[in-house]
Amino acid sequence: MDTLKVQLGPLDIDFRGTTVNVTPHMLDALDRIRAALITVAQLRATTSYKGLAAATGGAYSVRGFGKALDAITIDCRDRNEPSLASLVVHSGGDKEVGDGFRGNAKGERDLCYAQWAL
Repeated sequence: MDTLKVQLGPLDIDFRGTTVNVTPHMLDALDRIRAALITVAQLRATTSYKGLAAATGGAYSVRGFGKALDAITIDCRDRNEPSLASLVVHSGGDKEVGDGFRGNAKGERDLCYAQWAL
């Protein structure tokens, strides 16, 4: 597995104007989140927050992924990759990304599918 570009400590989320504190727990979870989302991209699919929670061994609760997905987005940006966070959608009827996602989710998904095509 490739090394995450994010490190422990404060991480500026410039697209939101906030900071996330990357803790040891989050850093460990980010490895699992990234691996799970790359698999989702390879399948040309999306996953729900509930599915991501299950795929990562309960790294975060269904409603607790926001800051971790922000960190994943920054990690992807630092790698010049599309945002893997675009693959995480509500499990309800709308199948849309959460309110915190910034950008064109469908466009990012298409780029993820191309980036990690099998």
